[in-house]
Amino acid sequence: MRVLYVDTEGTYSYKIIGDAIKKYLPKVSDVEYKLANHKKTEPRHLDGFYPDWCLASTPLNNHSYVIKTHRNWFSVGWDLEGLYEWKRLRDTDSKYFDVIATVDPVAQEELTKLGKKSIYLPLGFDPEVYRPMEVSEDYQCDVILAGVMYDSRVRILKALEPIAKHIKIRTINCKHWEAKIIGMKKFITYYHNDLVPVEELVKYYCGAKIIIVGNRDYDPNNDMRKTLHSKAIGRVFQETACRRLVLCDDARENLYGHFEYGKEIVIFHNEEDLREKIMYYLVHNDEREQIATAGYLRTMSEHTFSHRLQFLCNEIEKIKG
Repeated sequence: MRVLYVDTEGTYSYKIIGDAIKKYLPKVSDVEYKLANHKKTEPRHLDGFYPDWCLASTPLNNHSYVIKTHRNWFSVGWDLEGLYEWKRLRDTDSKYFDVIATVDPVAQEELTKLGKKSIYLPLGFDPEVYRPMEVSEDYQCDVILAGVMYDSRVRILKALEPIAKHIKIRTINCKHWEAKIIGMKKFITYYHNDLVPVEELVKYYCGAKIIIVGNRDYDPNNDMRKTLHSKAIGRVFQETACRRLVLCDDARENLYGHFEYGKEIVIFHNEEDLREKIMYYLVHNDEREQIATAGYLRTMSEHTFSHRLQFLCNEIEKIKG
């Protein structure tokens, strides 16, 4: 099949995913691949390449909409936000693609109810970027919490204060949200509010004994947030790929379909449970390493971008008949 990937030139996490698509889509079996800039999809720019279907990923935009409206090519949009941008996805983006693949199974179900062809396609990771490595002491800590400081992550940090004198805590990539946690700096051993390059982020992950995941609980553009709650799975695939113990909140029950609890990742249910599990796994090194290794092997065997793109191509082939 001939597949045109339309690069919408996203930044930071969108760029990381776009780069992975450009790297691994050409390696999918039976795919003839062409890359196009989202502003240059006219046939004269494609050297006679006429695709069977086209793929674009968030940020989906007016230029990627042209694939269907002006070229009339079968188009697939990979939405990377789900309910976080539900109003835009439902009212705008979904209208300009024949199929929407989305990282959020709730968004996928709702799109299907609205008569839109949709596929649940969770995030993956690039094993050449997210991988185990030895790092210097500068990168090491006991626990790390990374990302925008949504309320769920602020609550996690507050919960750590009673044990903070016994452990080394690192925060990273919380730029623009510093005001939410400024009062906690006194017990955070390594405080970083900057957005660091992904290569540095991986080193910090690999330097931690435990990576804490607080799932996003903030959907600013979800006008149905009282009844619809996201189940999108974010960083877990990237973090398990670093072969570190991942300790995740229980906000995504569908995570069980991707990892076995207690054997490949660990789930905490409340603040006391979080503190107890941190202290337990910091002492029980062999058990911590065993779970981290099992999670790593699972994610390597099922959750890379190669797996995601092969699945997507298979599903589109079925849809197109």
